[in-house]
Amino acid sequence: MTHMADPALLRRVPYFSGLPEPLLDSLAAACMARHVSRGQLIFLEGEPCAGLHIVASGAVKIYKLSPNGREQILHRVAAGETFNDVAVLDGGPNPASAAAIVETNLWVITRDALQRLAQQYPQLAWALIESIARRARHLVAMVEDLSLRSVKARLARLLLAEAEQAAKVDTLDRSQMVTQAEIAARLGTVREMVGRALRELADDGLIEFDRHRIVVVDRAALAAVGDGMQPARVGTTGVAAAGCPAPPGSPCYTAPMDIEFSGEIWYWRGPSPFYFVTVPEQESRMLKSVSAMVTYGWGVIPVRVRIGGTAFTTSLFPKDGLYIVPLKASVRQAEGLDRGDTVTIRLGVG
Repeated sequence: MTHMADPALLRRVPYFSGLPEPLLDSLAAACMARHVSRGQLIFLEGEPCAGLHIVASGAVKIYKLSPNGREQILHRVAAGETFNDVAVLDGGPNPASAAAIVETNLWVITRDALQRLAQQYPQLAWALIESIARRARHLVAMVEDLSLRSVKARLARLLLAEAEQAAKVDTLDRSQMVTQAEIAARLGTVREMVGRALRELADDGLIEFDRHRIVVVDRAALAAVGDGMQPARVGTTGVAAAGCPAPPGSPCYTAPMDIEFSGEIWYWRGPSPFYFVTVPEQESRMLKSVSAMVTYGWGVIPVRVRIGGTAFTTSLFPKDGLYIVPLKASVRQAEGLDRGDTVTIRLGVG
């Protein structure tokens, strides 16, 4: 690796953009250039800190692997962005692995060099704090997606985000995302679920397939799906099933099922969106009997919900032996609801 970086290109990094010219020149002088081929590993999780990496051109995926080899992509880093900020600041090992998605050119600054410059230029220290804050916001949004949105909703949001980055605003080149397996890794699911969600979005008339492109047909409707505000699909009531996982003596059902109940909106200083309705005991037992068939982890159940004239998708959370339905601000505003109001809810499972 040789020292080589253009201060003008360093200014493309969002939190470097306001730094004075002398500091940018010093950062450029501290950079070491590295070229990586498509698919090439840049560094591994757990290895000693590899330094702050800046993408000059190309794209990089930051990911973690489960013991059985399943991949979860935490972030896709584009040109003008940085990665491995955390390890550079705390001196610990790389918190995740990194690999090139396409042929990529990088600039690398060692932790020692960055520390020296931060001591000399306090503005750099503040800029690095901003980078960590942005990373924290990204991870909070990822947790919200994985816990509160269905695969279909997460896919809709991803397609919109990628389309905005494409040369044509409403067109996404699928080759940029490589395969459905990579899309699944970004969404925290499996390839089969991605394929099913893509077909559903196409069947709903929100997207179209054009060779290697996905064309966004209805941006507003796709955004609504991403927020869980899609038309509910009415299922059929479940029937008793043999080999039910519910406790002896409890009602046992199979998905799909529809459940209707009334409950009071209450407020909890817990995870967003803070407002919930508790599913009654009998209906919670019905849901528990099918949870093993439909949950995507931690007992969380994806459902379709209708309240008045508003239909949306969300996830039920287990709490104190029952389930709770989260009500986002957009739903409450649409129906004019507030804490203490009693609402009738229809849930669709499966």
